[in-house]
Amino acid sequence: MLVWSKKTQVVASVRQKNSSRLVRVCSFLNSVSGSSSFFLFFILLLHLCCSVVVVTEAMALSFLSSHESEAKGCQEWRLGDFRDPRFSDRYPAILASFVRIEAALTARRAESLQPLLHRNLAQEMPDLKQIFKEMSAYLGVAWEISLLRAWSLEGMNLSERGEIRCKGEKIRLFPHYGYARQWFLLFQILGQKELGRVFVSLIPDEDHKRWKVGYFAFRQWTHAGKDPQTWIAEADQSLKTGRQTGAGVRYLLAKNLMAGNRHFIYELHEELDSWLKTALPESVWQLPVRQALAGDDNIEEISSLFAPGGIGLLLKFQLSKTFSGKEVRAHCQERLHHLKSMVWFSDFKGIRCSYFVSGNSTQASYSLGSLYLDRHS
Repeated sequence: MLVWSKKTQVVASVRQKNSSRLVRVCSFLNSVSGSSSFFLFFILLLHLCCSVVVVTEAMALSFLSSHESEAKGCQEWRLGDFRDPRFSDRYPAILASFVRIEAALTARRAESLQPLLHRNLAQEMPDLKQIFKEMSAYLGVAWEISLLRAWSLEGMNLSERGEIRCKGEKIRLFPHYGYARQWFLLFQILGQKELGRVFVSLIPDEDHKRWKVGYFAFRQWTHAGKDPQTWIAEADQSLKTGRQTGAGVRYLLAKNLMAGNRHFIYELHEELDSWLKTALPESVWQLPVRQALAGDDNIEEISSLFAPGGIGLLLKFQLSKTFSGKEVRAHCQERLHHLKSMVWFSDFKGIRCSYFVSGNSTQASYSLGSLYLDRHS
């Protein structure tokens, strides 16, 4: 199904241009026809044919008109547009790049994407092989790829505008510098248990005949089979029942799932972040954790954790001396024991303890590693 954003206006415009002409022709024929029923039938048939021609003409113009009307702005596209023959007629190079990217994702081959990288931006690109490893670890070995959204940007001042808000989706795009035409693709990947999203930007190469990948990023979209909206709904329920720590961790988890990148931001991510600062600041939902671990002055940070099967706590400790592996386990096990005695901790699947040794003026802090403990440990 094509997105006919200007379809109604185009049809109305064409009909208006031809309306007076049709009326004059039909009035003339009507006056000549007299009482002849056969001729009257002929006139009605002629009028019907003219109407069909007008609508057909308008529909033929709709695909081009709807997108040309958004020139120098942001136009949203769907998978159905890419499958439409009229799209391939107008954007053959874009379609060719899309097909190759889709094939590389389906085959899970980073090597297939490498030739598509834009030469001018290759140095800024992250390690594709590492990204594909992360995708496989999170999604499993069986993937189903679909194009969720696409946006085309056009205008000489794209870079000067800094950011562009697109209609339909609450997202903001940050164009590449120096390119008057750019495309952004958002793929959704269905894994064995979870959903992931891949964001790709396309910019023209030097000869402006082919489109190359300017940016490539992967982000998990679900955790424990739940998307950000579901986690927010659960957080709302936790907040209503007075479980502020569980609510805070769930909100933060949802916010992390919606984290963007240098070219793409979900506005809901920023709205949630702003709301949390006033409605449920960290000092409030973290207070029960600090109270449960009273006397432990080494806690540097408390955050949410993507624990297996649900939510968890990430505890970062700043130490003044090095711990052995045995001491690390004993220290983390003791913290878990204190937390398990709290009623509110029944929401949590476990904790991860991360340890850092404090540095001095000549030596930076360094990590001693981390340890995850299931609540039943």
